[in-house]
Amino acid sequence: QTLIMHFNYRQFLHYNREPLDNILLITPNEGLSEQHIAEMSASGIPCARFDLEESGLRMDQRNTVRVIEITKLVEEKRGGGISVPVEAFEGNNLIFVDEGHKGSGGEAWRRFRDQLGGTGFTFEYSATFGQALTAARKDQLTAEYGKAIAFDYSYKYFHGDGFGKDFHILNLREETTEEKTDALLLGNLLSFYEQLRCFDEQPERLRSYNLKKPLWVFVGSTVNAVYTENKQKRSDVLTVARFLRANSGL
Repeated sequence: QTLIMHFNYRQFLHYNREPLDNILLITPNEGLSEQHIAEMSASGIPCARFDLEESGLRMDQRNTVRVIEITKLVEEKRGGGISVPVEAFEGNNLIFVDEGHKGSGGEAWRRFRDQLGGTGFTFEYSATFGQALTAARKDQLTAEYGKAIAFDYSYKYFHGDGFGKDFHILNLREETTEEKTDALLLGNLLSFYEQLRCFDEQPERLRSYNLKKPLWVFVGSTVNAVYTENKQKRSDVLTVARFLRANSGL
C-alpha cells in the first residue's frame, strides 16, 4: 500500500501539466504520520509535517508532501489548539489519504475530502474498503467507490498469495473443565516453543521475512476474581499465571 502511494506520487507528477498549490498526505494519527515521513524519505520523496505557523503554504522544496492528521482538520478554527481550517488549502491540490475507510462513514470527513480535492485529484488507500462500505450501507458511497477503485488487493487476495497473518482459532465450549483449559494452553505453549526454536536455529532462512522474535500474548477479560464458575471464583489472568507456574518447574 505504501509503495503504491509512492508510485502514484511519481506517476501523477509525470503526467500532470498544471501547477499544484498543495500536496497533502492525510493520516488517521501521528504514529502513521511519522511512519509515512520516514518511508517517503527513504524513497527520496520530499516530505514534512504540515505546520501552518512555521511555513504557511510555502513549500521549501518543489513537490513537497505535507503530512497532517485528519483530526487536525476543521471547517473553522476556533480558539487555541492544533487545528487547520480546510479553507487554508484552497487551489489545485493533490491529496493522498491513508486508511481512507475510516472516513467512509463520516459526513464531516467526506466534506473535508471533497473540499480539499474539489479542484485537484485524490488518492485513497485502505485494505478494508469493502468491509467499510458494507458497514456504511450507503448506495451512493458504494457507487462512488465502485467506479473509482483502481487496485484491489484486499485481504482475501494477499492472504491467498501467502502474505499477511496466518492463523488458526481454537474455541473451548462455554462449559469446560480445567483439564481441557490446560490442554488448550499447553497446545499454545508448544506452538510458541516451536516458533522460538525456528527463530533461534534458522536465522538465515528467516532473515528475508524481516521477522521479530516471536511473542506470546494472553488477552483476558478479568484480573480480579469477579465471576463465578462452578461455584468457584475465577480470573482469566490468574488461570494463565497458575498454568505458567505449573509448567515452569518452580
